[in-house]
Amino acid sequence: ITTRLVGSEMCIRDRKGCYKMLIARAETVPVEDEEWDSAGRRLLVKLRFERDADQAVRIFLEEGIDHHLVIREGDYTKTLSLLCDFLGVEKIFL
Repeated sequence: ITTRLVGSEMCIRDRKGCYKMLIARAETVPVEDEEWDSAGRRLLVKLRFERDADQAVRIFLEEGIDHHLVIREGDYTKTLSLLCDFLGVEKIFL
């Protein structure tokens, strides 16, 4: 089963002390038994973002986004964008 997910990250401050939120749409990718075992049989989620992996990693590194994300089933991109506008949080779209 493939689920549409949206990930967001808000506990990041850049060098200027500003909050940022990563807003992205992604699909879950099935995890093989070997991957599950190598992860210590803990929570493991593989995501396929709408951008290719090279672009996604570049954005994560350039923007200082952590590799731990809050993920929620459903498309909340518009809601998160409005929340950022209301709170004055910088939006990083992936």
